Amino acid sequence: MRSAVAGVRLKRTVCLVIVATLAVGSAAPAADPPPKAQRLDAAKVRIVLFCPNGVRPPVDYQSGLDRLADYTDAFILSGLKRWGHEPGVKSLFVRVDENGRPTDDGTGSVEVLGVIGEHGVDRYTKPDTHKEAVASAMRHFDLPAKGDLWWVLVYHGDPPTRFSDFRGGNSPQFGGWSIANYDSRLPRLRKTMPICAGLGDEMALKGMVHELGHAFGLPHIGPKAAPRRRHDNTLMGPNNFNYKRVAGRAVQNGHLSEASAAMLAVHPVVRGVPLSEWNLPTVKVADLALRPTATGNGFALAGTVRAVGAKPINAVLGDHPDSLPGEYWAKHYVAPVGDDGRFELPVTEAAESDGELRLWFTFPGGETTGNGRWRGANGAVKIPYRYADGRWTKAE
Repeated sequence: MRSAVAGVRLKRTVCLVIVATLAVGSAAPAADPPPKAQRLDAAKVRIVLFCPNGVRPPVDYQSGLDRLADYTDAFILSGLKRWGHEPGVKSLFVRVDENGRPTDDGTGSVEVLGVIGEHGVDRYTKPDTHKEAVASAMRHFDLPAKGDLWWVLVYHGDPPTRFSDFRGGNSPQFGGWSIANYDSRLPRLRKTMPICAGLGDEMALKGMVHELGHAFGLPHIGPKAAPRRRHDNTLMGPNNFNYKRVAGRAVQNGHLSEASAAMLAVHPVVRGVPLSEWNLPTVKVADLALRPTATGNGFALAGTVRAVGAKPINAVLGDHPDSLPGEYWAKHYVAPVGDDGRFELPVTEAAESDGELRLWFTFPGGETTGNGRWRGANGAVKIPYRYADGRWTKAE
């Protein structure tokens, strides 16, 4: 590495091409023209490697982030296909070939936007670190706020030193954000490694990808007890420690749930299109009723939805019984919306307690809402219910 007023340029050892620039977070005048990141027509996930002032990144950080991007692509895109969705992209990330040109076939190194903070480690321990990291990356790499998702990975030093306050969410300034720790063991990551055990557990791999899920607008979605998933966790479910505490056993693997897949499938990044304005449609839900299922197992929510400006694709339902050990365990269900606006969602693993249902819909433009005012689960229609004598009924 060599320092310059404009920042610190990092080169890949193998390709000997510049793939990232660690830009100084201060507003000091640059000696050279500011670096430019790849400008793309479609929305992508942008990776920011954020180092506090005085902390040097690992020399093999590019290898680590390449492996993390490969793992995440495999986990999410393969998960979508397992639920019958065909992604419109080969990679969620901006990737470049050995000459720095963007690729669209899922190959190449992931583009890394490196940023050095204005302050030392002690200032960067909270999730709001992402604000400085993203703003600095946009400024120094000359990127507009056009709806990309931002995955900020903070490097404080080698283990056990780490950034520990992982978070993620949406933003009115850009499509979404998430922040997690950069673990210097990431170059050892392999696609076949379990996300919830071994080195994956030690590096908090599930937590890293989980927070990126929040950037995509995914809520917490817990595991079901269906036989093929009995010893499995969901990406958006509880962390490994709490899974073991509640379930009474450790878990090895994780998967992308059906509800997560339904929401991701319509997202512009997954479809490979620009974010555009992403305005929410006007939504009206009517005729909601709880019905016994044909098998007598749980219950079903039926209703009708009308939307102005877009036709709903799927209905997504979160079941939040009062007996739930926490929101990370809420089971979710998906059903198609008919041409007439009708839908019926069987809740096949209902708990014998009162609770609340949260209902929203997916739309072709990437919108997810139930009330037309807020996105995703935050914009859900809430339906309280009661349980008595083996039956679930809507609460009046």
